Amino acid sequence: MRIDFYLLTTQDTHDRNIFICRLVEKIYQQNLSMYVHCKNRDESHALDELLWTFSDTSFVPHCLEEESHDFPTPIKLGFDKTPKPHDVLINLSTSVPIFYTKFNRIAECVIKNEDDLAISREHYQFYKSQNIEIKTHKI
Repeated sequence: MRIDFYLLTTQDTHDRNIFICRLVEKIYQQNLSMYVHCKNRDESHALDELLWTFSDTSFVPHCLEEESHDFPTPIKLGFDKTPKPHDVLINLSTSVPIFYTKFNRIAECVIKNEDDLAISREHYQFYKSQNIEIKTHKI
């Protein structure tokens, strides 16, 4: 298991969400499945909308976890349920989800505000206490 912390220079949530869309697209292009664990329903719906519109030249097949589909979707967005295992977890929640061990890779995206920084420090310390490899990226 590996954890990647993406430390963004922005304080803006919209800029963070654009970065997340690009990250989701990049992971999808590597033929990996992923679950984006949001803070709440509003955040999951906002990212759902943004994934359809953030780029005129890309297509990122995804759906909300709460939606039922007859076909598998490589990218799911949710907030309150334990997802089926995927290759990558993008954690946007204020806590480390109990199901984090079901994933090979985890991404945490941090914007430069005191609340986000404090939460990410807690997450970092938790992962470190679990002896998980951590990489940080300044974006």
